[in-house]
Amino acid sequence: LPIDGTAFSGGGRTAFSTLMTTDGSSVVSTNDRGLWSYQNGAGILISREGTSPVPGVPAATFNNYGVPAMNDNNQLVVSGILNTTAGVTASNRNGIWKFADHVGTLLARTGMSDAPGLGGGSFSQFVETAINNAGQVALHAVHSPAIQTGLWLYSENGGVLLARSSAGGVPNISDANFMTFQNPLLSDSADLFFIATLEQGTGDVNGQNYKGIWRMKGTTDDRLFMRTGSGNVPGVPGANFLDFSALAVNEVGSLVVSASLEGLAGGVTTQNDSGLWLVDPAGSGTLIAREGDSLAGRTIQELSFLGNSGGSDGRSAGFNTSNKVAFHATFTNGDAGLFLYSPDSTETSPGDFDFDDDVDGRDFLLWQRGGSPASFSPGDLAEWQEEYGPGPLTTALHLPPSAMELAVPEPTVWSLLAVVMCLSAGRTQGQLLQNC
Repeated sequence: LPIDGTAFSGGGRTAFSTLMTTDGSSVVSTNDRGLWSYQNGAGILISREGTSPVPGVPAATFNNYGVPAMNDNNQLVVSGILNTTAGVTASNRNGIWKFADHVGTLLARTGMSDAPGLGGGSFSQFVETAINNAGQVALHAVHSPAIQTGLWLYSENGGVLLARSSAGGVPNISDANFMTFQNPLLSDSADLFFIATLEQGTGDVNGQNYKGIWRMKGTTDDRLFMRTGSGNVPGVPGANFLDFSALAVNEVGSLVVSASLEGLAGGVTTQNDSGLWLVDPAGSGTLIAREGDSLAGRTIQELSFLGNSGGSDGRSAGFNTSNKVAFHATFTNGDAGLFLYSPDSTETSPGDFDFDDDVDGRDFLLWQRGGSPASFSPGDLAEWQEEYGPGPLTTALHLPPSAMELAVPEPTVWSLLAVVMCLSAGRTQGQLLQNC
């Protein structure tokens, strides 16, 4: 049956939870759910509803599984729901488990009065998890008796509470309280990056500056990276951030932010009020692209990128360890393209014709098809032959013939990956999509 959600590790393994088709004998409604992992066509059953033992809860059985997250070492973290038997009740049937193949560990469970940092408080609901290559797990959860939310970091030594609503401890803003958290992203250096709102009326918080992006790991290096209504917008002097909509982090702790800007301040209008920014681990930001900017000889109308990944959690993201960012741009004339932003264009190998940080057979196919954005020469093939070697697996881009037609006038930072050239005269948006 349809797969509920899939994680992909850098080692080439996939993991997913799904529901099997019942046959009335070996597969019935009480054991038709499971958690699987596959690599090179070979799969293993990690855990199955109603039959597999539950790590940390003797005699219990699983009833359901959430969407897993998986690191490059093929460790995965997943939420689970237990059947209400063998001492399991409605208040303690939810948990978070980490698996390495068949070997599982219970990290957290609702209703057990053991939530770290709460002095006997209990988890009442799990919202989201993330994992890094060190096997550390970030947890976004709700706790009781006060119905408040928090962020925890779990390692081999157990869990640590990093941030909590209505409890102070907001880095760089004295006397303020967190109010809500978006799901955290976890880097390989055990830094949690997250978007959060603050309680208005605490500290200096008001209706304009109540939202921000923080990096936390429970040390003196915890810090606020960006904040609404407070200026300091890279590349747009005098402007203020209005909202943060998406976030992605790579393994080395840099992040990409999709954000909108307040109108009027800094010359911001409805035609240029959103963009993408790259922020390094020290907090220094760079504007990647902004609505209203010129790119490829056209005016950007809308930008988007694939976020919600911490770099090594098995989630897809358009952001790599070289701080290169793949993003989609729609232009005011109806054209659209997929672009690669590179802070340092010298990092690309001469034979890397598709700009995916490796030199492989896909680059040869691109050479064979005639080039992008300009025609290739026999000398380019010699470059490919010299540089050819094994590299990370990536998804090939299937370029339409029109992808070769659009030249990019800013080669120092942007490279054209693919473009959809749909001339829009007399067509609706739906018709355009059907013709692309």
